[in-house]
Amino acid sequence: MADTDTASDPRDAGNWTGADWKRWSERQGMATDMPAGRWTTGDMRQAGAAFRTPGTVGNAGSDPVPAAVAARTTVGSPDPDLAAFGKIFMRSSSGALVCSGTVVKDPARPGRSNLVWTAAHCLHEGKGGRPMRDVVFVPAFDGNAATETAMHPLGTWPAARSVVSPQWVAEGAQRGGPVSQFDFGVLRVVPPAGASSLEETVGAALDVGFNVPRDRIPAPSVFGYPAGAPFDGTRLQVCRSPLRPTRLSFDVSRPTMLAVGCTMTGGSSGGGWVTDLPGRGRILVSNTSIGPTPAQWLAGPALGTEALRAFQFLGGTLPTR
Repeated sequence: MADTDTASDPRDAGNWTGADWKRWSERQGMATDMPAGRWTTGDMRQAGAAFRTPGTVGNAGSDPVPAAVAARTTVGSPDPDLAAFGKIFMRSSSGALVCSGTVVKDPARPGRSNLVWTAAHCLHEGKGGRPMRDVVFVPAFDGNAATETAMHPLGTWPAARSVVSPQWVAEGAQRGGPVSQFDFGVLRVVPPAGASSLEETVGAALDVGFNVPRDRIPAPSVFGYPAGAPFDGTRLQVCRSPLRPTRLSFDVSRPTMLAVGCTMTGGSSGGGWVTDLPGRGRILVSNTSIGPTPAQWLAGPALGTEALRAFQFLGGTLPTR
């Protein structure tokens, strides 16, 4: 797209330049420095879960829903990347909410990333709404810890800027639908006093896999902090899918979403889907967007060109022309 003030049609976001993304995100109030906000332990315990349930799923382009896979606590897990996962707290028009997020690598700052991947609905209310306020990321959150310090052992990291898909801002709603394919977002956090970068502090960060064909994605592990019953949002949970993701479609004119069996509930939104891709190693291939009640499966967006451009814009690697 040319460098003019025409970056308003979300259908063309995959072709936007850095200047287009900058103008658009400034109009949404997402590219300016965000207030840090204050979160007490009580605030964190009382925050509700941000979650989206499916709307009507079309038969065309969809596979049968996957069989349920029980979520398990990660306590005692040998997974080397557990510190990369955390809990996100934010305030919306309706009150305090929680989501999940993943520390991801920043090509512009090798080894020193301050970027967190999550769902768009964790950062913006959607159509007719506004950006979330007082957004903070707590890596390795442990709500069962005896002390406040132990609850967030690696600190509380306030968001400075964020970006979501233009499609989500234009169409996002309380229930899942065609726009759920674009339910992804990225935030940049500010190191707390005395801390280095987020990646250096947690000691882990994941590459993001863009435009990976679904049939090339090995069985993923889905991470998150589900807060709806029977979970309480205190511990990181994981669903280890035995199968590749299946297809879930609301609209055949848009790419199909990815679906896996998983019994996580509200609060797991934004949680990272991680797999070992031959030749790439461990990468993030999606994030939790929607799931049914009662919980049986979760669906997340296939991360295509729009997701790549949003990521490059916030990371500072998307050319302005």
